[in-house]
Amino acid sequence: MSARAEPPAWEYLLSHHAPDRLSRTIPVRVGLRLVHFCARCSGQVLGAVGWLGIYFAARAVPFALFSPLAQILFAVLPMPAAWDWISQTVRKRESTNPRRLLSGLLLGAALADALALLATWHLLLVLGAVVVFAAYAMVLAAILRVTGAWREVLERHFPGIDLGPAGGSA
Repeated sequence: MSARAEPPAWEYLLSHHAPDRLSRTIPVRVGLRLVHFCARCSGQVLGAVGWLGIYFAARAVPFALFSPLAQILFAVLPMPAAWDWISQTVRKRESTNPRRLLSGLLLGAALADALALLATWHLLLVLGAVVVFAAYAMVLAAILRVTGAWREVLERHFPGIDLGPAGGSA
């Protein structure tokens, strides 16, 4: 038996990282084996659970969780995750799991807030959240395009994809 066996295919649902990038995951021993969880996604789950705690606490005390000021705060929470991911993707630096976990936590709180806006029919604030999300997506896409990292991102996540000639503007 090899020292480092490749994880089973179902584990990619939890880690979504190839074996060469398992350093970006949090290994948890379950019985006799290690199960790998994506560090940033684990942070997102914790952030969403934390948001629920804030929501239920806010219901007990007068607190304007859905006020425009609170929503501005939630709009900036994804910035650390976006910066961490893009700076790592364009090879400016390699992130760390504590950084991924923390930035994921902030992103998870923002995502939970956006879902709560939709569930509570705060439709104008939902529209604002969609605009903020679109702005994040456009900025990240522009950075990927300018740096040329978009090709590597697509090839890593969709092996065998035909992207046309390397010098093309596809």
